[in-house]
Amino acid sequence: MADGDAQWSAYAKPGPYTTTLPQQDEQQFKSWVKNNNIPWRDSPQSDYDMRGYWKAQVSGDSSAHTEVNPVDHKPHYPDTYKTPYHKTFSNESKYALPTAGHWEGQRFIAPSMSTLPSPASSWMMGANAGPQPASMTTEPAQPEMADTATAGLSGNAPGSKAPVQQQPEPHVSVARHILEALGGAAGPMGWAKSVIAGGLAGAANVGTVPEGGGALTGAARGVAGYQQLQRQQALDAQAKQKEQFEQQMKQKADARAEQALQNQTLETNAQVATANARTLATIHEDQRAQALAPYMEEEKRVNLDNIHDARAKSAAEIKAIAIRAGVDPKDLEESHTSYDNATPQQVHSIGSGDTLLLHNGEVAKQGEDGVGVHAVSGGINLFDKPLKTDTKVISGYEFDAKGNPVPKFTTMSAGHTVADAYALYLAAQEDLSSHQAQLTAAADLSKKQSEAKTAGVTAEHAEANQRLEARSKEAEIGLKGAEAGKATAEAKKEELEASQLQALNPTGSEGLSGEAYLKTLPESTQNTFKAASEGRGKEIMIQNRKGEFTPAGQAFMRAYPDYDIAKAHEYPKLLTEFTSGQTGKTIVSMGAAINHTRAAYDNTGAASFIPGTAENKRYNQDVTFVSEELGKYLKGGVAGEGEVKEIQNGIKSHIPWLRKAALENAAHIFEGKRSELEQQWKNGQVRPSYQPPMPNMSPDAEANLSYLRTGGSEPPRPKSVPTNAVWNKEANQWQLPQPQ
Repeated sequence: MADGDAQWSAYAKPGPYTTTLPQQDEQQFKSWVKNNNIPWRDSPQSDYDMRGYWKAQVSGDSSAHTEVNPVDHKPHYPDTYKTPYHKTFSNESKYALPTAGHWEGQRFIAPSMSTLPSPASSWMMGANAGPQPASMTTEPAQPEMADTATAGLSGNAPGSKAPVQQQPEPHVSVARHILEALGGAAGPMGWAKSVIAGGLAGAANVGTVPEGGGALTGAARGVAGYQQLQRQQALDAQAKQKEQFEQQMKQKADARAEQALQNQTLETNAQVATANARTLATIHEDQRAQALAPYMEEEKRVNLDNIHDARAKSAAEIKAIAIRAGVDPKDLEESHTSYDNATPQQVHSIGSGDTLLLHNGEVAKQGEDGVGVHAVSGGINLFDKPLKTDTKVISGYEFDAKGNPVPKFTTMSAGHTVADAYALYLAAQEDLSSHQAQLTAAADLSKKQSEAKTAGVTAEHAEANQRLEARSKEAEIGLKGAEAGKATAEAKKEELEASQLQALNPTGSEGLSGEAYLKTLPESTQNTFKAASEGRGKEIMIQNRKGEFTPAGQAFMRAYPDYDIAKAHEYPKLLTEFTSGQTGKTIVSMGAAINHTRAAYDNTGAASFIPGTAENKRYNQDVTFVSEELGKYLKGGVAGEGEVKEIQNGIKSHIPWLRKAALENAAHIFEGKRSELEQQWKNGQVRPSYQPPMPNMSPDAEANLSYLRTGGSEPPRPKSVPTNAVWNKEANQWQLPQPQ
């Protein structure tokens, strides 16, 4: 929009043609122009009052909107704020007179020049009117009956003498035609017809025939009066046509406004229904977190309580905003505390967006199926209500070093709607839910580990009780026969050692060792030795108290010459650490993180980016677990801070391929940690020739890690392929890990 000439100033009200704004509004207006690239220049000769348009728009005036012109396909502003400098200044402008141009469909009709006001003397006389004749200073002579009708054509009364012969003027010629229309000027009474014509013309016009002007002057005025009558009839017809056109345009505008209102209502209903779904999801998250609170560390439980407190404060704030916007406080007192309370009609109203749910700040309690919500009928009306004053609202949360929420505030200026404030409220709830999900995921893992440990301890206690009972019986029997057996004990011992030596050195075993020697022994002895060498069976007494090899020890070392006795003493500790110790827990947690990484890797479709969908929730839960596990590796020195932060940011990206790349990098770090732990496990084995699989690393985790290493191109694993085999993408085959 540019400056122009005031070509339509004759059809405009007196200026100025610009709206004056208060200083605060002026700053907001300039920011609006800049931020929205409004094609307008600030000038006293501007062709559009953009300040007036902006003021109407922020005040909620539905007419202050833009439409795409079907002719030039560009956005156009309403004519309401056009100034006389605009080339299509129409009577729809607030600055226009009714005589300004108008629109017929998409065609601008400029105003006719005949609508311009003019002095009465220039149009009352008609097109052929000439100068008014001068007044006579003497009495006009009385006409004689013998005078002809043309006696007064010069402009003097009949019977008067013209002092100077003048040329006929245009209005005299017109008068001649009027006389002919009256029946002609022939005959001695022709002049009387001129007098009658003059009298009629004088009666039809404004004023009277100037004294001495003659009958033809009156006749000329008669012509002018007739022309004026025709012009007035034309103007009346035009005004009626304009009124009909404006009525048609108003009907079309009303229809468009009604359709726009219907569209806006449907859109707002959808927003309310979406908000209700997110509120119910938040309630479900609170319930689950409360149920898992017993499995959290004390500090984490404090974090959870603080999150619930923040959620209650935020809910109280949006409730106060709703009341200030016009919601009756009584409507917020009726709450639902159970999902089972809702009738089918209420469920439909909540799902359709006719009813808005507001969290009432209650915290879930054990045994309850829901927390309280306020059900506000007519939620769409609430969403459209404007804020009456500048309002400070919570727009989000940050978390301090101890994991407690810290609110972030923003001020919304008057004129924003409750929907705008509610959008910020939901965003703040998302921040709380995201951090709460991390606490919930960790507690869920702790719960599963606790249940598994409890089950293992129960089984171990039962086995111990059985052993104790058996030993008690043995002791009872032994006490009874102690004295009887004491005499033969040494003899039996010697006999047993001799028997063992014979059994452990069968015929044909001379000079043999290793697997060849082991095969010469009885099958039961082979199984006992093999179980002991693999750490699965009862420990064999290889040496006596003096450090000498026992017969069984000699045979065992002969069967397994690479058996490391020093490592054997430490092996029970290694086995405990990798099965039920901290290292075992680390492996379980790492395996779970790998499985979550695989799940997130395969869940990067379009639905995973839409808040509220099942895919989006699963993805957020998976990557939350992955992100927390990566944080442990940062503290443990497995990965650098920059590498971990880059991955954590990448898995939150809104670009699918960036997500996948970040998840592949996370899998790379997990693989590094797995290799480190596996090497510790291998180094602690008592026999280099025997390397059992590392405990607590599930086959699913191994397969998922292999899948992620190959970028998701691993083929299905056949049943015949060992669980520790990995897919070699280059060789296009499964391969077992190479011995270290």
